[in-house]
Amino acid sequence: MDTSRTKILRNVKDRPFAKLVKADIDKVDVYKTIEGSLIDVFKSEIEAVDGQAIICKNKKDLDDAIQNFIKENKLKNIYTFIPDYLQLYKDKGYKVSKVFDDKIDVSITHCEYLSARTGTVIVSSKVTGRRINIFAPTHIVIAKKSQIVKDIDEGLDKLTNKYKNLPSAISFITGPSRTADIEKTLIIGAHGPKKLIVFIENN
Repeated sequence: MDTSRTKILRNVKDRPFAKLVKADIDKVDVYKTIEGSLIDVFKSEIEAVDGQAIICKNKKDLDDAIQNFIKENKLKNIYTFIPDYLQLYKDKGYKVSKVFDDKIDVSITHCEYLSARTGTVIVSSKVTGRRINIFAPTHIVIAKKSQIVKDIDEGLDKLTNKYKNLPSAISFITGPSRTADIEKTLIIGAHGPKKLIVFIENN
């Protein structure tokens, strides 16, 4: 006597699309083709989710752009692990620390990779620790054009090759924190930064 499961499987087997089940999934490209340069695609995708990407032609332009952003947005308390920025902003009279407290206005971090297809920033505990990219109201990410990959799959492959032992935490940040759990109303900054800005050195 046939069970319901047997009947369903027999019906699936007899359908024209059944041969697709046997296809080698590694040979099937499930993504649409990326059109344009990776840096332009990343910028477009991150802006689509309320993030921001600022493309700078060299390191000096990048540093100047970050300083202007901090000044224009009146950000006073800076949280970063990056030695150059710790000293730079201390010399300019800002309160700068690599010890987190609840008065932090902005965090400045590096990243591992940027996923162009999804506008995602890939970070790890090796680069940012666990708190720096979560608790500051504004998160500034510094990256180079060479860190942009096609998609998250490629980013994970590169991470696997980069580290003998993977970092204890790998995070994927796609735009500012958000939720629509409360009465289906979109809230920006619900569980993390309200602003995400990626400064990219177009080296």
